[in-house]
Amino acid sequence: MKKSMTYILLLILSTFVNSLANASDQTLENYIVNFDYAARKEMKIDSLKLIELLKMGKVQLIDIRFNEEYSAWKVGFSKSIPLN
Repeated sequence: MKKSMTYILLLILSTFVNSLANASDQTLENYIVNFDYAARKEMKIDSLKLIELLKMGKVQLIDIRFNEEYSAWKVGFSKSIPLN
């Protein structure tokens, strides 16, 4: 569950960044308003693809959880944004 939530956030952000690169008039508001839940399949990747993208420096893993959760289990190369 923890891993999947982090992957989901990462994939949403990377999809948005990629869409910005492909369409200069795209804004976050337009992206959210026009979001198609059927397109979620395109956002999903497996762990091997994630590792490949991390090694190439194309994505960053963001860990958004409470400090207690992060202390109990963390990914060393992720960036932590603690919930308060």
